[in-house]
Amino acid sequence: MGVIPTSIKADLGLELLDLARRYWLKTYEEYTGMALVSSLSNENALSILCASLLYDMTELEAACWKFIDLFIREIICTASFTDIDSNTLCKLVQRDGLKITEMDLFYGVIT
Repeated sequence: MGVIPTSIKADLGLELLDLARRYWLKTYEEYTGMALVSSLSNENALSILCASLLYDMTELEAACWKFIDLFIREIICTASFTDIDSNTLCKLVQRDGLKITEMDLFYGVIT
């Protein structure tokens, strides 16, 4: 039996998550989700959040939101911020736990 790492690069993790989901490998999906939690960063948190919403992975989603709530100021300055879909952006701006003023968030969205 192979060993599943506890942390992986986000890009690889998202690909593994897609494959695990596509081939109904629930155990691998769960392990990949846990590994993605440990690889959260300012640059990949939104990509991982989008995947967690797409695949309805509530634990991964909760970890992403917790991370985003704490580091939103840094996250809105990353290139990945401009790549999120409109549904995720709407959920983001509706959050009460964000550590940012509405004005700063607004500037992040329009720039």
